[in-house]
Amino acid sequence: MLDYLVGQQAHKVSAKGATLGLRMSANSTIEATDPPWLAALGETINQLICLPQNWDGEGGLPVPFDAAMALLSFLLSNLVHEMPAPTATPLSRGGVALEWHLMGRTLELYFGESEPAAYFYADENGQESEGEIAPELLVVKSLLGKLASNGKRRVSR
Repeated sequence: MLDYLVGQQAHKVSAKGATLGLRMSANSTIEATDPPWLAALGETINQLICLPQNWDGEGGLPVPFDAAMALLSFLLSNLVHEMPAPTATPLSRGGVALEWHLMGRTLELYFGESEPAAYFYADENGQESEGEIAPELLVVKSLLGKLASNGKRRVSR
């Protein structure tokens, strides 16, 4: 369970509904596991939603709670367990981004309050694609899968 604070209120988000990975326990039962980076990402998101107005000294807007929750909901619903850890960053226009930079590939997912969730992808050959996540969900899931397969190769070396 991940806890997120907004002001003085704690909001709990349960990851139990999402199967992020499986492992065999000591007593031979199958258990769902979280990626090792998920808790740290939750802490980072918590810090981002607590940023004040003008957090960047250039008029940056706070990260809306709803944008952070949309990001987490999307991630927990579409996560591939072997995926490498993303970097979460605030957007100056009042949103949050997840970014992966791996083996010459870049995937960025953007979640804001007043605009549709979007993505940007660049491959190792410089080919780029971008768009809204909802109408291109299968494309975005495929890109997440590519990151996971790259993450596996990277770990197995």
